[in-house]
Formats: sequence, C-alpha cells, structure tokens
Amino acid sequence: MKKRFRKLLSFAMAAAMTVTLLPATASAAPDAAGGEANDNLLRIWYDEPATDWQTEALAIGNGYMGGLVYGGVASDKIHLNEKTVWDGGPAGGEANTNNYNYGNTNPIETEEQRQEIRDNLNTIREKLEDKSQYVFGYDENSYSSAGTGTNGDAMDDLNKLMGNLTGYAAPKDYASIFINSHDVDESQVSGYIRDLDMRTALATVSYDYEGVHYTREYFNSYPDNVLVIRLTADKDGMIDFDTNLQSVFSYSASNTAEGDTITLRGSLSSNGLIAEAQLKVIPEGGEMTVDGSSINVTDADAATLILACGTDYKMELPSFRGEDPHAAVTERVNAAAEKGYDALKEDHVADHSALFSRLEIGFNEEIPQIPTDELIQKYRNMVDGNGGEIPTEAEQRALEIICYQFGRYLTIAGSREGALPTNLQGVWGEGGFTWYGDYHFNINIQMNYWPTLASNLAECQIPYNDFLDVLRVAGQDAVTAAFGIENEDGENGWLVGCFSTPYMFASMGQKGNAAGWNPIGSAWALLNAYEYYLYTGDMDYLRDELYPSMKSVANFWNEALYWSDSQQRYVSSPSYSPENGPIVAGASYDQQFIWQHFENTIAAAETLGVDQDLIAQWREKQENLDPVIVGDSGQVKEWYEETTFGKAQAGDLAEIDIPQWRVSLGASSGGQEPPHRHLSHLMALYPCNIISKDNPEYMDAAMVTLEERGLDATGWSKAHKLNLWARTGHSEEAFEIVQSAVGGGNSGFLTNLFSSHGGGANYKGYPIFQIDGNFGYTAGVNEMLLQSQLGYVQFLPTLPEEWNTGFVNGMVARDNFEIDMKWTDGVADYFTVTSRNGGEFTAEYPGLSEYTVIDAQGNPVATENLSADKISFQTEQGATYTITSETQTESVSKTTLEYFLNSAKEHLANGDVDDCVQAVKDLFNEAIAEGDAVMADENATREQVINTAFKLMKAIQALNMKAADLRDLEMAVELAEMIDLNDYVSAGQQAFTNALTAAKDVLADGNAMQAEADSAWNALVNAMSALRLKANKDALESLLKEVEGLDLTQYTEESVAVFSNALESAKAVFANADLSVDDQAEIDNAVAALRSAKDGLVAKSETPDPENPDPEKPGGDTGNTGNNGSNSNNGSNNAGSNNSSTANKAAKTGDTAPIAGLMMLVIFSGAAAVVVSKKRAR
Repeated sequence: MKKRFRKLLSFAMAAAMTVTLLPATASAAPDAAGGEANDNLLRIWYDEPATDWQTEALAIGNGYMGGLVYGGVASDKIHLNEKTVWDGGPAGGEANTNNYNYGNTNPIETEEQRQEIRDNLNTIREKLEDKSQYVFGYDENSYSSAGTGTNGDAMDDLNKLMGNLTGYAAPKDYASIFINSHDVDESQVSGYIRDLDMRTALATVSYDYEGVHYTREYFNSYPDNVLVIRLTADKDGMIDFDTNLQSVFSYSASNTAEGDTITLRGSLSSNGLIAEAQLKVIPEGGEMTVDGSSINVTDADAATLILACGTDYKMELPSFRGEDPHAAVTERVNAAAEKGYDALKEDHVADHSALFSRLEIGFNEEIPQIPTDELIQKYRNMVDGNGGEIPTEAEQRALEIICYQFGRYLTIAGSREGALPTNLQGVWGEGGFTWYGDYHFNINIQMNYWPTLASNLAECQIPYNDFLDVLRVAGQDAVTAAFGIENEDGENGWLVGCFSTPYMFASMGQKGNAAGWNPIGSAWALLNAYEYYLYTGDMDYLRDELYPSMKSVANFWNEALYWSDSQQRYVSSPSYSPENGPIVAGASYDQQFIWQHFENTIAAAETLGVDQDLIAQWREKQENLDPVIVGDSGQVKEWYEETTFGKAQAGDLAEIDIPQWRVSLGASSGGQEPPHRHLSHLMALYPCNIISKDNPEYMDAAMVTLEERGLDATGWSKAHKLNLWARTGHSEEAFEIVQSAVGGGNSGFLTNLFSSHGGGANYKGYPIFQIDGNFGYTAGVNEMLLQSQLGYVQFLPTLPEEWNTGFVNGMVARDNFEIDMKWTDGVADYFTVTSRNGGEFTAEYPGLSEYTVIDAQGNPVATENLSADKISFQTEQGATYTITSETQTESVSKTTLEYFLNSAKEHLANGDVDDCVQAVKDLFNEAIAEGDAVMADENATREQVINTAFKLMKAIQALNMKAADLRDLEMAVELAEMIDLNDYVSAGQQAFTNALTAAKDVLADGNAMQAEADSAWNALVNAMSALRLKANKDALESLLKEVEGLDLTQYTEESVAVFSNALESAKAVFANADLSVDDQAEIDNAVAALRSAKDGLVAKSETPDPENPDPEKPGGDTGNTGNNGSNSNNGSNNAGSNNSSTANKAAKTGDTAPIAGLMMLVIFSGAAAVVVSKKRAR
C-alpha cells in the first residue's frame, strides 16, 4: 500500500508541478466549429476512424502485448500482437532441442574441427592483409551486394565461418477483436473523435448517433496484464453489438464461444508453440447470447470486454518452453473480471502515469486545436516547401514535443519487466513484419533503448538487460564456431551477429550475407547495459550480472584481435561496416566498439577492485587499436584503405572506387545513389564517447563526415544523425534533423506518430514502420538538452534558436542526477539537481561559475570553480540543489504561500483530514509547520517559499486519499480464522491462505484506502467460498474393515475377480484426499459396488442349480437375488444414513452450514459497504 500510495502521490506531485509551477502551455481558443478546446498537449486525436494500421491506428500496450485501435463505428477492430508468438527456435519445442544450435553450423566438438575453423579464419585474414594485387586483398570486381545477397571471393571465404538460418524466423501476427454495432448508419454519425492520451495511456472513441452519445475506452494494463475495452452511452439500454476474436495465424486455430467468454487457441506449426487468448464479455443490463464463435449483447447500459492472452514460451534454454498457457490465461481474465473495470482502469492509469509523469518538457508551445494528422500535414508542408498551409511557431513546438513524448510513451507501452524487449516494430504490426521484425544488433535494438535512461524510465530497460543474460549463454558456442577459440566455460566471451530472436539466435549471420557478420554485436549490446549501470549506480547488477559478461567479451577480443603489419595496429579481421562497402580488416565500426568495450570493462573492473592482471592486457590491446583515423578529405575513415570519399588505395596499387560504396536498399533516385543510411564509422561520436568536443581534430572530421552524409535518410537514420549532430554542439544542423524527422512523411513520423524507415526512391515512396526511429528521436532531443558522457553534466549543449525559451523537469544524467532546467531567450534561469546516489556533481554551462548554488533550505553550497564555465560540488543522497543566476537579494513574495497555508489550516480545522490515510495526515502537519516557519522567516529564499507552497499544495491535493472503512474486512478475517483447514481438501487452501494474509496486511496498513480494503474483502470472501469440505468416508471405511478378513480362497475365481476389482477401486477412492462433498456420489458408488461384489461371492463347494436355488446362499434364488440387490441398495442407503449421521456430527466441527450463515452475514455487510461507498461517491 505504501508503495502504491507513493506512486499516486508522485503522480499528483508531477501533475501539480506541471499546472502550477512550470511555464504554462497555452491553450488556444475553441475551434471554429464551436467544439470544446483541447486542453491536453499530450493527447493525439483524429476525427475519423483508422483504415491503415501503420499510419493511422493508435498504439496501446503493456510490454507483453500490443493493441492497434482502429475505432470504427459500425465495425471496430482492435488488432492484437503477443510478443512471444514467434516462429523458429527448436522445432517441436521441448521434445526436440537437438535440432537447434542458435544458427551455428560449424562442428566444434573436437580439436580437429576447431583447428579447421582457425585455418579458415587465417586464410581470409592473410588474404585481407595481402596488398600485392588488390587494395582490399580480394578482387574488388568479384564483389557485389544487393540486400541480403553478397557475392564474391571474400564472401566465399567468409561463408566458412558463418552460420545459417536454421531455427531463425519472424514473429507471427496474432489476432483481432471485432466489435460490430447493430444497425448503425455511419452516414448519420456526428462528433466523431478518436484519441490517445499519452499521460494515462487511455485510447478513446466517442461519437453521437440518433441523439445518443457513445464512448469507448481502450487500454492495456501492465498490473493485470489484460487488454480492456469499455462501451458506454449516455442513455440506458443503448449498447448493442456482437464481438468475436479472430486468429490471423497461418494455421487453423480453434475459436469457440461459451457463456461469456470467447477462447482462441492453437499452436504454431513450425515449433509447436501454444498460444491462447480469452475474451470475456461483461454486459451491464440487457441480454447476452452466444452465436457460433461470437457473443451478442443487446439493450445493455454498458459493457466491458477483457482479453488475456499468453503462450507457453519461456525465456530459458534450451527448450524455451514453460507451462501450457490455459490455466494462467483463465486465471488472469477471471481475476480481472472480478476486479472490475473501475479498479482495472485506476491501477492502469496509476501505473503508467507514475512512469510517464516523471518528465515534463516545454518550448513555449501552444496546445493544438486541430486533429493530429492535420497538424502533421501542416508541418510536412513547411518542410517540403510545397506552398500548403504551415503551422504556427507555437504549433511547431507542440508537435516536436508530442513526438518526443511519444517515444517515452512507446517505451512504457512496449518494454516492461517480465516481458521480452522491444523488437524492430516494438510489439505492434499487422499482416507481417519487415526484416523479420527481429532484434537487429547492428544498431536497431540498441537504439530502442537509447532514450530510456535519460528520459527517466530506467525500469523499462530491464527486459533488455534480462535478454542479454540469456543471450550470453546461447552465444558462447558462436565464439568457437566463428573463430575456433575454445570456450567451454564461457570465459572467452559470447557473440551475437546482426540479428537475433527470442530463441537467442546468435551465430554470425547467414552464409551469403555480409551484413550478418557482426562480431562486435555483443560488445555494442553491452554498451547499453553498462549505461544502465552508469545512470542508476546499481552495484549489484554490475557485480553479479553485467561485469562477468563484459569481462568475457573483453577476453574474447583480447584473444581474437589480429596484428596487421600493413596497418601497424590490432584489427578485427574479417570485418564489415554495416551495411556498406567490402569485407575488410579493421573497419572503423569494429575498432571503435572494441576500444569502447575495453574502456568500459577496465572502468568496471577498477570500480569493483578486481582483475588487475587482465586490465593490463586489455589496456595494451586498447592502446593499439586506433579507432579513429582521419582521411584525405578530412573525414573519419570508414575503412583503413579509404583515401577520400568513395576512394581507396593501398601499397603501390592504384586508387580504386570502393566496392559497393553507398549502395542502399532500393533508395536510388534516377540512377543516383544517395548517401548511405548507416553511419557505422561515427559510432565513436555516438553512442560511444571517443570523439568529443575535447578532441577538436576528431570532432572536425566527424562533422565533415556528417555533412557528406547529408540530412535526408530513413527515419531511424535521421534519428542517429540527430544524436550525432547533438554531440557536436551544432544546434542549427541538429534542429534541421528534428524538422526533417517530424515532417519527413514516409521517412519520418507518420500520422499516428509511428516512425517510418521508408521504402522506394530516397525512402519516401511508401511507409515501413520501424520503431527505433521513434526512440532515436527522443534520445536525440535528450542529447540536445543534456549530456553527461564525458564524466560531467553539460546543460543545454545544443539548444537551437527555435527552443530558446523552455523548461525540462525530470531528465536524468549519469551518476543518477535528476535535472530540472528553465531558460528564457536562450539563457538559463536555473538548474535544479536532485542527487539520487550522492557524490560529486560537476557541470558545465557558459558562465556557470557566476551562478549561485543553494540547497533545499536556501543555504549556500560550497562550490569549486574548475573554469569560468564549469563548477563542482559535493551532494548528499536524496538532496536537491538549485543553481541559479540570481546573485542579489530580492524581495520574495509570500502571497501564494500564505494562500496555501491558510487553505491547509482551514481543511484541518474543518476535519477534512480526519478520514485521510496516515501519510496524508503527516504531510499536512509537516507542511503547515514548515509554512509557519517560512512565513515567519524574513530571510526566506524564493526557493524555500516555492518549495513550501508546493508542499502545502500537495497536501491539499491528497485529501481524496481517505482511509478505508475496515469493519467488513475485520469481520471477514475473524470468520476466516475460525476455519480449520484440516476439514477441507487441499484445492483452494493456498488461495485462501494468500487472501487471508493479504487481508491482514491491509488491516495492519495505516495508509490503506477503500479500494484496497474492498479488493481484499472480495478476495477473502471468494477464497472462503471456494473451500470444499472433505467428503464423508465413514461408510466406506467401515465396509473396508468389514471385508478386510475375508478368506477369498473359499470362493470361485470369477466372483473373487469381481470382488477384487471392486475392492481395489474402493481403496483408491478411500485414499483420494482431494475428494470433497461435491464428490460424495463417487464414494457412495464405491460402497455400493463393493457391497454388491461381496454379496455376490460364490462358494467353491457349491454349484448353484439354476432350477433349484438354495435360499440360504448368496444369490440363492430369484427372490433372494432381488433381496440381495435390495440389501446392496440398503447398504447404499445405510451409507447414506451413516453419511447423514456423520454430517450432523461434522456440522458441529466446521461443516459448510455455519460458514454459509456467517458468509451471508459478511456478504450482506459487504453489500451495505458498497451502498455506503456509492453514497460517498455521490
């Protein structure tokens, strides 16, 4: 409860700060049509339903699954993707793991096999080193590359080290929910709006039809892992629809509707992966019927649809299989239905908002009053210069912010702990997935997590970190398969090529595709993970998980680097610069990431105080890598042999055109190849930190290279360029990239804000959604406003003129400093630093030594001026410091403080605080005491006044956090403690115990609110109701004792066989401890069968004469046979009689009768509580 309370309070604080203390976002006048003004900057909205998923549909998600909301009126579609529905991996799952080797094809079991790999490796290395005939060692005329097909002598030799695509495949498209409204004429619909609120992650459709206003809400809940849809109208009885759940798998899945639930279930043909989804329909009023695989609802007041889905995928080697998803999906959808729509929505909004609200940003914008697609079109008109209507300055700023925050929104919606990381399309797509929708490790998955840490969403990187932990194990054999290095214990590293999947595909790509050869994939992947440590300071993660992985990869490169006599340095060989040019030795791309990995691993080892001997070896290799070399055009070379752009030369050979230079996937325009989309040789600038402003020669060369590549490219390439230009400090060029991305159309942001790679000429012909462009853009804006890669914070390093007035609250710098900034006309007003971990804080900004640093109490803080622009000071963990340009004392207005103080005192006096949770009471007392003190302090600073007023405001806003009425829960707990679980079967006992423990926790929590108390009461009452008394076995036990001593040798074999079978069955029933009163008939039947078999025993000494039966023998005559049957029945009746007698006794020691009575009392009191709650709500 306290954790949840803190989250709610955090959200309230963030919202209050946005509204009250930050520069206000202007809201334009109502639109010309007279509708209500849009008052939410971070709401994207449209006045038509979507018709295309990747350009128009609205994305919702919870990390596990994603939804695309179309918002049709007569027929609505919500398309679904479940992240683990993925082809490939071991064919047949758990039963057949031997057929999958993570893409590796070279056998590595024997020394002879490993030597063959080393021989093949040395062959290609020696040829690349030989410059006697060819500049790149191989005949450049034999080399060609088109898409994923590479040909030539060098490729032939490289193929011997590469894997294949066995077990490699794409995610499968999943399903769609259809909601078909009955008898709707769409031509008569008016006031249609479809929107998505990024602050709450709620999508909404609303419209008017025949005098009724209809609303639908959609959200993907992470706390409950369900998708929820709510249909309402402003008049009762107006909700009429049918719904179905349709598979889009490429196989026949079962689709059944029963009761209130539609179940979709099936398995993938390639690997047997089982997937199941359940859609539960909950109408309020009206009638619900089943029609085939659909559910119809008529005349309802409202309806809620809840979908849960899952697979038996488990991120665990070697089978990648867990439990059948049926039980978990059933439990999840039922629990969500029991919880109810309001509680589901409340928890969803609280969970999402607690993350999203951490960062606010403003650029003197105005909230747009036109649909988002129209706003984007105006921005595109401006970028294209086509003469169309263009946005105002304030509208431009608004859209730039919206696109920035959408990257944060997608991070939360697509990457949550427990789920897989985001892939090329995140968790959204329909019909198919371009480039396999996989995890590309030559920039794309890394870019997905570039913005996460600085934009205050560190938790959202955990799925990526967890993925690497498993991939590390799968990638160990690739070290041997590609390089012949022994690696049985994994100490010599792990590799991942260009691409991977949830089945940890890790080989060096596929034969015939040079782009797949990506031996620095693991080093680059670990750079993101190391950044997680730098931002959070999580020492446990560094020591226990990250450093062992980093160390092993450093050991690999310590072994795998090759000394090149021609280059006089250690090189990665063979090497390839994605996705451009020839196969070489020592491509700058590899050299830079190897250098950076050694740098980070050495720093980590020194932090942990370990591996001093290895540090020396790593440093010796690092110092001889030359990761950045400047060419004759003043550029950063992409290849060692490069001279000027597009040219290369070696030894005494003539200069040549670089093979396959600039060749881009389908991007030619009129036969002219544009500059290549990849900037692989500038990784030293970003995301690495080899090139910086502190090295002007390298920085100048980087800018020459950037200028050659131009501003245009694919969506994700523009995002990379934005980060690169941001690192240069050149704000004009960086902002041109911002505009090119936001207004880029098919090679930028689409109308639903998805970023597009783009296809066709110059990538502008048609859209291809690729999510890394969204994340890269957000990361680039972060870099323009705050950098910390050089060991100190740079405030506003690349601030463009267009953003010369603005603010940021909640951005994060390395070493876990949270930063607020406000600036006017290009000059900083103040910076606020919250030190989450403590330690020294160093920052740079023009003239910063003239600024004043104070703590939260307004006390001056001692600083060290390192230069005119750089200062340093010590911080305490959890403390906040303000760096302000105000250098002289000024009169501080306390009017606002006085208002909030008086208001708080009035609430206290009126008793408004009495029913609040304890945390709110404490907050009120502290805030009022602090307010009195600041009001009395003549020397109180502006910051003290603001902070105290804000604290009082928080207290007032928290008044709705009322303490729960716990009387019903107390009674339920008292009843539960009377139950003796020994009288009940085991099924349901654990749920009962858990519910009782949770209920006691709520009772003990002084901050419990009513929703929690009600939820705990419901859970405990349901758990008690679900307990089943053990069945009565007295009659069976008595009969078993009765027959225990029978001498069966006296009877015929036939009758003994019948008796023995009945006896064994009876013993089995008696031994079954899980039989409840619901199963009493099974026990009675066992008694009847055993007694009948006993009475049917035939003595050996007698041979019955059917004509003259002996009336004294069992079964002696027809009448007695009937009597025996009657006796058998009497036995059954006696058993029933015994049962009744036993039941009467059991009633005194815990049977259901007294529980039922008390349950009715509890339920009645619960109903009363609900009524009271509703009255309070009114």
